[in-house]
Amino acid sequence: MNPHRRQLLHRLLSLGALGVAPSALRGKSLYSYRDADGQLHLSDSPPAVEDAAVTVRRLAVERAEERLRVYQRGPRQAPRVEVDNRHHGPVEVAFSLAEGENLHSEPPLPLRLVVPADSAMTAFRLAARDARFAWRYRYRYRWTPGDPAARHDHPSYALPYASGHRYIIAQAFGGPWSHHDAANRYAVDFGMPEGAPVHAARAGVVMDVAEDFFSGGSDRQRYLHRANYLRLLHADGSMAVYAHLRWESALVRAGDRVARGQRIAQSGNTGFTTGPHLHFAVQLNRGLRLDSVPFEFSAREHPRIAPRPGLLLTAT
Repeated sequence: MNPHRRQLLHRLLSLGALGVAPSALRGKSLYSYRDADGQLHLSDSPPAVEDAAVTVRRLAVERAEERLRVYQRGPRQAPRVEVDNRHHGPVEVAFSLAEGENLHSEPPLPLRLVVPADSAMTAFRLAARDARFAWRYRYRYRWTPGDPAARHDHPSYALPYASGHRYIIAQAFGGPWSHHDAANRYAVDFGMPEGAPVHAARAGVVMDVAEDFFSGGSDRQRYLHRANYLRLLHADGSMAVYAHLRWESALVRAGDRVARGQRIAQSGNTGFTTGPHLHFAVQLNRGLRLDSVPFEFSAREHPRIAPRPGLLLTAT
């Protein structure tokens, strides 16, 4: 590989990964201040500038986690546990019993169920096994986006940027810097500058959007869960993730139907990253675990080509 291109790849590579996507904070604080040179700064963290005139703005932003809610309803003697899925796509929820005494559950715990998009359902009902005696219980739950019955049947994707544009693949499948976990093993990082248009690689429904993070960097503890992203649900149940997007650049909202090639956001440099780029992956729910799956791109250079580091591909 050309030494200059190799050096470019090293500068562009992401250090982060996106699994069950990080998301924005409810009641998030946004800080606006000017430095000693009079330059205006916007940040989601308090400024480290002494005597800075700081304006704080609060945003009521819902977390992705809060769009999956579990309620207990009914009489204390026979409560029912309900799940309300406000995502625009299915989620899998698993319930387990943390502790219980003289307890009957219908259906029995542990329990897994798939809750369809924008719907609520009763998960299980509880009661005393013997009404003559005291009873107690404590349950826990976890969830993952997507239907575990989904199968990826669409191997070829459009490049996720504007027609005629050409960008380098900085990291591809099994990339040595960050594509190690199952959710990102088959991810691709494109060396795209901040503000470059991001286009849908395949038609789908917007399942999730996070776009209120301002910054990024190589500090894993600080930035790991601060990447802006879009999650699109495809017809076969697979989900595409477009990550590290620019602050407030999303052109679509949760529930929108998106066409292949439609402009959806701008590339950015948010979250755990060493430089501006677009992180793209196709994922399936493999039973409460997000796994990425391999795919190919359709490019001007080739109708179907497997991504690999160093490729410069032109969108058709």
